[in-house]
Amino acid sequence: MRKKYNTPHRSRVVKTRLSEDEYADFTARLAPYGISQSEFLRQAIRRATIRPVVHVSSVNDELLSAVGKLTAEYGRIGGNLNQIYFPGAVRSRR
Repeated sequence: MRKKYNTPHRSRVVKTRLSEDEYADFTARLAPYGISQSEFLRQAIRRATIRPVVHVSSVNDELLSAVGKLTAEYGRIGGNLNQIYFPGAVRSRR
């Protein structure tokens, strides 16, 4: 019994040869997206935006939390620098 797939029937095959440098570039561009070479080429041909798949795990949640804390800290530092650079602006608001 043949396996059934939920995809459109595709009967045309496209083949190409790449140099080692071209293949390295191709695989480097393909790696972040987590899709097959065929799907990558189909999306490129249709000029679709190829978006990477982001898998969120507990490690990534911790990383995002740390980045959020750093962003908040940078905001506070920026406020402090503004107070030093524009001392009159702080006094005029009070």
